[in-house]
Amino acid sequence: MDGDVQQGIEQLTQIVERNRILKLSAPEPIRGRTAFYLVARGYDKEWLFTLSHEALSDLPAMKTYQVAADRFARGLEGRFRNKSADLFLCASGVPVVIQIEWPQEPFGNRAASYVRVSVSDARDGRVAHCYVVITHQQSIFNLKENPFLIQESIVNSIRLNIDADTIKFYPETAHPLELQEVKLLIGSSQVLREEALDNFIREKVIWLGFRTGDTSSLVWIADPWDATYLGTSAVELKRAAAVLDAQSQLQLDRTQEYASIGRALLARLREFELERKRAKLGPQPGPDGGQSDVFISHATEDKDAFVRPLAEALMRRGVQVWFDEYSLKLGDSLMRSIDQGLARCRFGIVVLSPAFFSKEWPQKELAGLASRESEGQKIILPIWHNITATEVRKFSPMLSDRFAVSSGEGLARVVERVMEALGHQPKGMEAEQ
Repeated sequence: MDGDVQQGIEQLTQIVERNRILKLSAPEPIRGRTAFYLVARGYDKEWLFTLSHEALSDLPAMKTYQVAADRFARGLEGRFRNKSADLFLCASGVPVVIQIEWPQEPFGNRAASYVRVSVSDARDGRVAHCYVVITHQQSIFNLKENPFLIQESIVNSIRLNIDADTIKFYPETAHPLELQEVKLLIGSSQVLREEALDNFIREKVIWLGFRTGDTSSLVWIADPWDATYLGTSAVELKRAAAVLDAQSQLQLDRTQEYASIGRALLARLREFELERKRAKLGPQPGPDGGQSDVFISHATEDKDAFVRPLAEALMRRGVQVWFDEYSLKLGDSLMRSIDQGLARCRFGIVVLSPAFFSKEWPQKELAGLASRESEGQKIILPIWHNITATEVRKFSPMLSDRFAVSSGEGLARVVERVMEALGHQPKGMEAEQ
């Protein structure tokens, strides 16, 4: 190791360890490269990154490199206080674990290089295996000017592509062999409205704090990587959080940079998450919102395990769904709304289960749908959920003789059969698990 590189490592170590929170590992040479692996550790967490010989050699003499190194280190200090150092929230509401797999590799036939990145959806464990492409121009201009920028840019490029729905998630065993390509984006192409910024902060506290820990788990609000990604500043993030703190939706600590979930947000957590689901799925017909494609009749006991995922999967395919959670609003008349939903739907999905046949209300809905059927025009689409043909026949001989699909065939198959019944062109099985 030459003297200039050694001085650069010593300077970097001083910067990283300045606040006595982080420790920097001894550099490990990358085989076949003029670069090193380095690991910063703190709060029982770590972050692996790489730097070239050239960047380390120039660090002692370049003030811009020193400022960038300090920003990078202070960012790690703040992020390491979260429950997870590599868990990030997307503006679209998706919490993801992002793991960069160094080193940077050259493309054989392109004036570019790439880095492999593994992404997993923290809600359900589905994965996306990607490679982020760094152009030669970005390497010799943007990243040479700031060699620490690549870390932030990779994380934010992944998040922006998730928001644009260009990254697809799969069960680990079902992911295609091909990696998904992501182009490196430096900076941000979005500017969030005030309401969207507030929602991002709320969801960050929920997913990075409450759902990974408890009500006292702190989340770093003033993260500069978030600020760049959202097209704002750390100062604006803190201001927005201060307003939410005044509303008891967050509880800021004494530094005003970290927050845990507030009592007001915790009290309406389910309502808030339903509102966000409605916003992401697009406008849905309300009780007075005109005709829907399908009305879903079901027992409450079947909602979490099957009915809600079914409704969401159909809405993602563009189906207008009457589903109580998304179609009823506070103050609506329950009976009137359901009557209108039954009257204005093209088809009625009936989720038949032991719980369905034990409840009076779902059977009234079934009777309402049956009253609309005429010879040659069937509108009831039965789905058997945790029930056999013999059990269905016991409760309803009419329904037992009707062709149905079983939830045991998998959600993707159920969705496809419903799409066929609605007259939609099948799009192939979706990876709905």
